[in-house]
Amino acid sequence: NTTSVTPFVQAIRPKSIVELATITALVRPGPLDYIDHETGRNMAEEYIERKLGRSGSDIEVLDRLIPETYSVLVFQEQITKIAKELGKMSIADAENVRIAMGKKKLKLMDSLKPKFIEGAKQTISEEEANKVWDMMATFGRYGFNKSHSVAYSVIGYACAFLKHHYPLEWWSAVLTNADTKEI
Repeated sequence: NTTSVTPFVQAIRPKSIVELATITALVRPGPLDYIDHETGRNMAEEYIERKLGRSGSDIEVLDRLIPETYSVLVFQEQITKIAKELGKMSIADAENVRIAMGKKKLKLMDSLKPKFIEGAKQTISEEEANKVWDMMATFGRYGFNKSHSVAYSVIGYACAFLKHHYPLEWWSAVLTNADTKEI
């Protein structure tokens, strides 16, 4: 995927490492691959629209379950939470949903989907339950967990800071440590 992170950083204007981690987690194939049929936006674009107050969730229960990301799937842990709380799944089954999606274990996913749909139908319509499952499955293919995303963001921030404020030292370190093929 050749999508640049720059437009997302400019639109979100992150003010914390967690906001950088959110961008890191969203600008990846899974979240960028899921296109909402109604809005035509991927998860990263939808996150921006919701953060700026120009859009909202069409599945209200997600407002309650993942309000910190404006009801947009951003981190793998949210899959487990949604499977457990909305899908009424056991902790083990909810974690297996996350693992199956992340590892592309299609047979395991197929075996867990009916459990999720049945549990979710206690709260939302079957159509909405299927939409949430599809969102999780697409996101889960390349979604990051939060600690991974935060770690990448801390390194990225440190590198950007050093490159901006100490460019000579930055490039000296980069070139000194680069493999001959990288130069």
